Amino acid sequence: MEEEPRLPPESRQLKVYLIVAIVNGLKKHAIVNRLRTEKQMQGLNGQSDSKQDSIQQSMSSFIICVEAIVDIGERIMLKLLPNHGNCLLGGVVARALLEVHLKSDILDTIDHDQIYVAQNGNPHLRSMIDPYRYANAISNAFANPHLGPSLRSSRTTNDGTLNDMKVMDQRPSQEVQDVVRALFLRDLIDIRASGFGWGDWCIWLGLPLSPEPLLFSHHKNYPISDSGEVWMMDEEGEFLDSKDLVARYEFTLMVLLREWNKPWSPGSNLSFSIPFRSAIRELALCAHRYGVPSDIVETVNSFLPRLWWRDERSVCWFTDCQLKRMHDHFQSKIISRQSNWIDRESAFTPHAIDSRSKAHPLVTCKCGVVLACSKEHIGFIHQEGHARCCGLPPYRPLSGEDIAFIRDILDETAGQLEGVSNSNDDEDDWESVNSDEEFLEDKTMSQKIRKYFEENSFRHVR
Repeated sequence: MEEEPRLPPESRQLKVYLIVAIVNGLKKHAIVNRLRTEKQMQGLNGQSDSKQDSIQQSMSSFIICVEAIVDIGERIMLKLLPNHGNCLLGGVVARALLEVHLKSDILDTIDHDQIYVAQNGNPHLRSMIDPYRYANAISNAFANPHLGPSLRSSRTTNDGTLNDMKVMDQRPSQEVQDVVRALFLRDLIDIRASGFGWGDWCIWLGLPLSPEPLLFSHHKNYPISDSGEVWMMDEEGEFLDSKDLVARYEFTLMVLLREWNKPWSPGSNLSFSIPFRSAIRELALCAHRYGVPSDIVETVNSFLPRLWWRDERSVCWFTDCQLKRMHDHFQSKIISRQSNWIDRESAFTPHAIDSRSKAHPLVTCKCGVVLACSKEHIGFIHQEGHARCCGLPPYRPLSGEDIAFIRDILDETAGQLEGVSNSNDDEDDWESVNSDEEFLEDKTMSQKIRKYFEENSFRHVR
């Protein structure tokens, strides 16, 4: 799969088509085995050894197919450069890894001819213009079955029989997550081929979510057309042009930042970092021991800011730094696979985990959103283009005006003012919003959002 620039274009194109056919074949085989496993497990009572063996074979075949797709994705990521053909390959691999993990009822609703899977309001998949989809992943993290305290469960009991092997309800393995993230990071995914962006991947499969550079990169989250092609409709059936899509997506990011900066709550506990959750647990145990009422404990915990503990998911936004981190991660995986002397279980010991988590604190940009390893990397991030939008929504601490606008668009009550950075200016900000209230009432949600960003962001981009 290495690049061979001396080959004629026809030969390179043939290789691309061949790999696409292989990936699609593996995907179909994996889906068939997954559906067969689900059907067989419905009538399983633990009494038929032959049926258990059949399920075991189907599951093994499913896992082998997924591992083969992951291996192809890793080779694309490590050896190929971003161009049209290679991005097509990356998109096909990502699409295959998505579909093999989606539930069967969702698979039946997907139109494979669409450039974006959720472009026509698929009721099973929340699209990139859904204003609450990122925020709900934070506020309702407790409802996500994949974010529980233990994600690793044995597939068989000690006697070799099946034990609740609902692997199709589990989130993708870490290897699957790593390769898809790496393909997005290296710009090796054509979203028109994958049918989804990075945010869709996280939301649709219930993966952990946080404000990160991939989430704030528009071209990695939905198809961007230079020809003015219109392909997305909003809730009211109106087609959205490129400026509308940018505004709608940035509004979704604003709602995410508002939720991210809210105080701790039992519902959002699983969205916090592991050290934060450990501190909450210790406080709760101490309070329980001394008979402190639970409502008082929740009130006290809500005063603990998220930034007191380093979030293990936080990364430097400098592209070269992210690529280096990705390269080192995959190189260590390759070395561990090739060596017969490395005990892979040692990678999961507490000592190994602690050693990986000891990292230098990140520097926050003045916008309060972008993070970097050092002030030097902050300068590089500005050179990459952040300087043009730093201080403009959504790259700024949410002001009273921003919060008031969000509440107006989402028809929220005045009791939801958490996360406001400049609360002393609320009255002035409310006056500025209400002074144009009659104009806003005549507009659709998309038109209101576009007008707001044109006045506060687009026209001020440097």
